[in-house]
Amino acid sequence: MTDDSAIEQRAIRLAFPGLNGGEQEVAHLLCSVHSNRTLLRRLGSNANKPIYQLLKHAMYFVTQIQNRALCEQAVAAATAIDNTGNMANYVQTYWLQTASKWAMYARQHSPFLLQATTTNACEAWHRKLKSGAGLSKGQVASHGIYGMILNIMDAAKDVDNRAVVAKSRFRNRKLAVCTKQYKEIGHRFLSRNCLLVNLMLLRNALQRERRCLILMRIYGAVASSTGNTYFHVGTSSTSILKPKY
Repeated sequence: MTDDSAIEQRAIRLAFPGLNGGEQEVAHLLCSVHSNRTLLRRLGSNANKPIYQLLKHAMYFVTQIQNRALCEQAVAAATAIDNTGNMANYVQTYWLQTASKWAMYARQHSPFLLQATTTNACEAWHRKLKSGAGLSKGQVASHGIYGMILNIMDAAKDVDNRAVVAKSRFRNRKLAVCTKQYKEIGHRFLSRNCLLVNLMLLRNALQRERRCLILMRIYGAVASSTGNTYFHVGTSSTSILKPKY
């Protein structure tokens, strides 16, 4: 996955020629954030707003048929807006024909790709390494190679620790969006710990109820043998009746 730079896309094609070069085919995906920025930069004007909206919606459709239908509508809208045909040719060449790189329908087979749709995490990691090594813009390294390696190791350890914390929070987090309108959504993201606690509480409640029923039956048997106390055991309530003497 890369941004939508033409240089990087050409570099990927040269480095991974695929079946034509006698190698395994490699899927090249584009960062959704950079793709949105390119859309906004090229088609964000008021005149091209319809084209921008169509392509932006096409990015998040989960089927190829829906994506292609919106891309074709974008080509038609570009033809209506620009009589020269340059805009329609741009949409068809750089968006319709490359939809498998930037559209979400091409990532439905992998839950990981649906979660990691951008290169922001990778770029943040690179910035962390460059900062630790003193290689950022305007930064002068005040240490040797050994100190640079130690700083990089510290930066990597810090990122790993934050990843562990984020993983722990993710497993104990509930979805808070749209739970008022669709309550079922909020119940789907219970963590295993929450489910285990609820199951333990339910089991303890059933055990207490079972013990109460057993004790009531024992007392009832004793009372019926002595004839002094009458017990009535129901499904919802229990009443004790004493004879009048």
